[in-house]
Amino acid sequence: MRFGPEDLPCAVDARRARVYLGQHGHPLDGELEARFEAAVRDCESTARPRGMGRSFALDRSHADGIALVHSPLILTGRNIARHLEGCTLTCLIAVTLGMESERTIARLQATNPLDALLFDACASSIAEEAAQAASRRIAGLADQAGLVPTKRFSPGFGDLPLDLQGTFLQTIDAGKQLGIHAGPSHLMTPAKSVTAIVGLKPR
Repeated sequence: MRFGPEDLPCAVDARRARVYLGQHGHPLDGELEARFEAAVRDCESTARPRGMGRSFALDRSHADGIALVHSPLILTGRNIARHLEGCTLTCLIAVTLGMESERTIARLQATNPLDALLFDACASSIAEEAAQAASRRIAGLADQAGLVPTKRFSPGFGDLPLDLQGTFLQTIDAGKQLGIHAGPSHLMTPAKSVTAIVGLKPR
C-alpha cells in the first residue's frame, strides 16, 4: 500500500490557526484581524503541501521493539506497541509545505515579526491539514484492502524516541521524494513537515 509523492491541496483552518496564536474563542481587533486574513491568503498562495505514504509488514520478534520488514526502522517503546496492537501492517506518512514557506517566515521575521507570527500559525494549520489529507488517503486505500487504520502516531510522542526521525525519513526516501531532512537535533527541514505512523488492522 502506497501513495505519492503527490500534491495535497489544503487550505488554512482559521480556527486552528487562531488556537496556535493563543486566540481560540477570542476575537482579534480590527487591524489584527485584517493582518491575520492577509496572512491566510499569503500562506495559501505560498505553501505547496505534498505528501506520501509507504506500508510495511511488522516483525514483533525483534528484541528491541517492532521492526518494519525490509527496512532499517525499529519502533521502540510501550506506547507505540500498544498503538499497533492487532495491526498486521503499518504505514509511514510524511507531508511538507516545502521551502518557500520557510523562506517567507524567515523574511518576515527579519522585517515584521508580527506578520511572521501570523504566517507561521497559518502554515502550521496547513501542515496539519496536509497530515489529515494523507491520513484520509491511507484510510481510503485501507478500506479497499479490508483494513482499518489507527490514528496517527508521530516520533517524539509518548516514549517513541524523536531520534527515529532520520531513519523514518530514510525508510520512505522522503529526502529525495519530498525534500524533507532531519538535522542533528532530529528536527525536520522544512520545519512545516509532519511524519506519522498509522497502523493497519484486519477488518
